[in-house]
Amino acid sequence: MREGTPNALLEAMACRVPCLISSIPENIELIQNPEQHFPPDQPEILAEKINNLMENQEYYDELLNTTLADKQRFVFDWGKEMVKVAEEAMSLKY
Repeated sequence: MREGTPNALLEAMACRVPCLISSIPENIELIQNPEQHFPPDQPEILAEKINNLMENQEYYDELLNTTLADKQRFVFDWGKEMVKVAEEAMSLKY
């Protein structure tokens, strides 16, 4: 069986964690910044990126900000949507 959307990645995004992902289509759909991708068969690249995150505050902040920007694409505001629907309904002319 193959998972469509990686739940652990969505949870990490929700917890405000800068995410590094293996470069498989399901992950790339969520995290679009190529700097956060690593080839699944090259763990040394992942290790390098983790070390950089731990040692470089600027890099950490950059990846956190891009993670949070990607997260916003999946946030749904029910209140805003309901107001929109109500306004559209009120503007209908019968």
